[in-house]
Amino acid sequence: MSSYKNSRICYLPEHLIIRYVDTVFNADPAQNKPSAQEYFEKRLSYCLEMLGEYGRAFQQIRASGKTSLEAYTSGM
Repeated sequence: MSSYKNSRICYLPEHLIIRYVDTVFNADPAQNKPSAQEYFEKRLSYCLEMLGEYGRAFQQIRASGKTSLEAYTSGM
């Protein structure tokens, strides 16, 4: 990850890195490692819920009228 000038980056507190991805999320459930599949399904669901919460929070920020995307289109 990196930051660049003229961007509106917001780092999220949650991220998901799946190592040995060939052991989970396969079309054929028999190829999945059951304990890993269960863990990653729960973790992915949680991460997506958090992403949704961030989206709703940003909607409130923009709706407040306190941002000026026209005047400051590029962030910093």
